[in-house]
Amino acid sequence: MKKLCLLISLCALAVGAAYADSGITLNFPSATTYYCAGGNCGFIGNNGGVSGEMSDTTDYITETFNTGQSYVDDLTGNFSVFNNFGGAPGTPYWNYVYVNNVLVAYFALYDCDFCNTLQLISGTVNFAPIDGNGTYTITIAPYQTTPSGNGWEQFSALNADGSPSTMLLSSPSVPEPSGWMMLGPAMLTLAGLRRKLMR
Repeated sequence: MKKLCLLISLCALAVGAAYADSGITLNFPSATTYYCAGGNCGFIGNNGGVSGEMSDTTDYITETFNTGQSYVDDLTGNFSVFNNFGGAPGTPYWNYVYVNNVLVAYFALYDCDFCNTLQLISGTVNFAPIDGNGTYTITIAPYQTTPSGNGWEQFSALNADGSPSTMLLSSPSVPEPSGWMMLGPAMLTLAGLRRKLMR
């Protein structure tokens, strides 16, 4: 009976190992987020605020973390940005989103002349699998410089409803060869033991 319980446990473990975790969610930005804006670079949060401003094409906000995945092919974003461009109302200002320096998405913030509007950016994008050996860097950078360098956009740590801004990198839950290798012999042994007990 002990052998039977042990084999059932092994089967359950093998099934669990056969499927990978689908991804990881992180706050974006967080105190560990690195950014460069106007020639000033550092970690967001060092000055007590979890936000970062960008105003021209040399600026970026980036966060590196480990997912435990061998590759990812899906990115879900849910974060807020303050719009303070100060240009012609309605002008779109584009931002590019990169994963490990691969462009995977882009979005526009529409100018409303220093209206200090909090805009929620959300959505999911699929892309060709990116191999990161478990470590990935998400980077957001402006496509064009704001007029005369006067305007800027500021990423907020919280959304309008007070929930934390997040990014989710994921890969499909697919069977791993090592998991199936464990599952096969365990199932065969279990079948043999059952047959023996029935005799």
